[in-house]
Amino acid sequence: MEWFLVIFLFLVLIFLLKFSLSQNGVVTINLNSTNFWWNDSLLIYGKVLNSTNQPISNALVKVKLLDQTCETYSLQDGSYNCTLLAPLELGTYRLWVNVTKDTFALTNSSTLEVKVVYGKTPTSLTERSVLEKYYLMQEPSGNISMVKVRLIVWKG
Repeated sequence: MEWFLVIFLFLVLIFLLKFSLSQNGVVTINLNSTNFWWNDSLLIYGKVLNSTNQPISNALVKVKLLDQTCETYSLQDGSYNCTLLAPLELGTYRLWVNVTKDTFALTNSSTLEVKVVYGKTPTSLTERSVLEKYYLMQEPSGNISMVKVRLIVWKG
């Protein structure tokens, strides 16, 4: 009876170790930028790896941001990518990535910030900030013109 109990406990231990190893892993989250304008296109990409850092292919990857969801499958190298739109209001938001394959499940999250970014350096600093940038613009007639966009922000 003792041997039976030892063998039974050994098999249970092996099962639990295999089960726990198969449940561990990581799903990485990368964004094409750290700051976004409202309604910008967001590229979310990363990799799905098991506990030994081996890629997990053909896993269902669900990316969720507020009421938007993107579903895709991981590729042979474990990589995935999804495209969503940034929220329409300024603020910090949490993005969720859930991965499932058979009994394997992973979850990770990241934050993104929707904010107004005008440029690297203002041209002058007083009680207002002035930022200038040149753009090429095509008119409805087909003519292409160089335009200067000047943004002035007053401190208040």
